[in-house]
Amino acid sequence: MKPAPQIEFLSFFPATASDPDLSIAAVVAWHQGRWVFVKSKNRDTLSLPVGRREQDEDIIATAHRELFEETGATRFQLIPMTRYIVRDSDGGSHGVLFFAAIEELGPLPDSEIEKVVLLDHCPRELAYPEIQTVLFRHVMRQTALFRKIQGYSHLIWDWNGTLLDDVAISVDVISDVLREYGLPVISLEEYRSVFSFPVIEYYRKLGFDFGRYSFEEVGDKFVARYRERAASARLFEGVSLTLEVLARRKVHQSILSAASQVHLDEITGRHGIDHLFQHIFGIDNHYAASKLARGRELLRTSAIDPSKTLFIGDTDHDLEVGHALGTEVLLIADGHQDYKTLAAKHPNVLRTRFEA
Repeated sequence: MKPAPQIEFLSFFPATASDPDLSIAAVVAWHQGRWVFVKSKNRDTLSLPVGRREQDEDIIATAHRELFEETGATRFQLIPMTRYIVRDSDGGSHGVLFFAAIEELGPLPDSEIEKVVLLDHCPRELAYPEIQTVLFRHVMRQTALFRKIQGYSHLIWDWNGTLLDDVAISVDVISDVLREYGLPVISLEEYRSVFSFPVIEYYRKLGFDFGRYSFEEVGDKFVARYRERAASARLFEGVSLTLEVLARRKVHQSILSAASQVHLDEITGRHGIDHLFQHIFGIDNHYAASKLARGRELLRTSAIDPSKTLFIGDTDHDLEVGHALGTEVLLIADGHQDYKTLAAKHPNVLRTRFEA
């Protein structure tokens, strides 16, 4: 019995699209709320749209060609996600995994494909299941949030804890400040259960005595130390893909954050996502006193009906801001506040952005 193949995911850069080692383009596609699979005329199982690269063709062109030839897709956004290597007893193969958001399926071209099948799950009878199932699940995880936020003209994203995964850094920094004041440090779970707005009340829960020293003194220490470490924070998995697909679909996207405007402009640029937003609105007061005022300014600037806007955040403060702005709100409970806290206040809460 052959050992199961091992699959390794690597970063993909457009400059490597012509790399001769990249021989396979695999596409996980989404259309009208379901996943796209194909059935070959000479096979009983279903398959992802997959094809081999032709001579003098870069791998992105391969993916475009194969998606059309195997599904008849005529309008779609196709985005390379990751390079992958399959290592098995026969050696190995190199490919690129793509995600496609298909808007229109036309007639199937004359090919070996018998039909296109739309499903809401990954079929058991998938071809090469030890490889294609892994590829499918990788894409399914990274696109879970994208698949939940369809139908809005305007998406307003909170930044910290929603797009930027800075929760662990925040715990480390506040623990440093707690030690300095002789207070017990907290775990990640404790932090997510006590974090709240206004920030001064959260600090009081941690034991800070503002009769002995000022709130501003403690807050300034946290902010200064956080900014020293913020460069190491990464975007949540799947964020870049989600934002890019939405941008290609011409969805108006904005950031509304309690972070400093200067810091926000710098860090979104560093992560290479600033061009995906029509507006990036931070504030000058790091105690989050004017996020709502900036939100109102954002809506006036965008001129988009709040009823067609979804505000996506990770705290009950985001819920309050969204309600005050008149938008729908989606909360994600893998940021700065836990599910129990958020679900007690709002019915539209995801335990994690990777929920299927």
